[in-house]
Amino acid sequence: MLSSPAEIWIVGGGPSALLFPLSRLVGKAVIAVNDSVTRLQEFQPVCFSADKMWVRRHRQFLLAYGGPKYFALPLDNWPSCGDYPGSIYLKRSYQKGLCLTPGTVSTGGNSGYASINLAYHLGAKTINLVGFDMNGNTPKFRQWIPKFRALNFDLNALGVRVINRNPSSAIDAFDREV
Repeated sequence: MLSSPAEIWIVGGGPSALLFPLSRLVGKAVIAVNDSVTRLQEFQPVCFSADKMWVRRHRQFLLAYGGPKYFALPLDNWPSCGDYPGSIYLKRSYQKGLCLTPGTVSTGGNSGYASINLAYHLGAKTINLVGFDMNGNTPKFRQWIPKFRALNFDLNALGVRVINRNPSSAIDAFDREV
């Protein structure tokens, strides 16, 4: 996974991920965001989180997990999240759009957004999103959805294509294919 794959699949935590046939991920480079890593363990995906509470709640799982782990956490406020052996810790950026600085990801307020920035840093030219739904009427979703547009604008300018594999996703920034 870490050898600069041209295509990366990112599996998020939206309900549509539960309907996605896992057989499509066999042999693919996969980033599993938060809870999706527990479902995808057999693929040994890259585990990613920018959610300090998720990391703390899943401490035992993460300590035992044998796949690569990337975290973008504010360790100055959460030092207990900084002691996972073998993990790569990324700096967090709150800038709009894509962060080009190596070792730093824009978070856009959520782990899914930050995982797209990680995929870019890992060398992806095509990024496939699974479980990026954001359907529902929650204030967080309404706040986060427009941020994906700026991220996609920056990625397009660099020749990176993002495909949302959920045709009913509320995220309107990316091409859609099933």
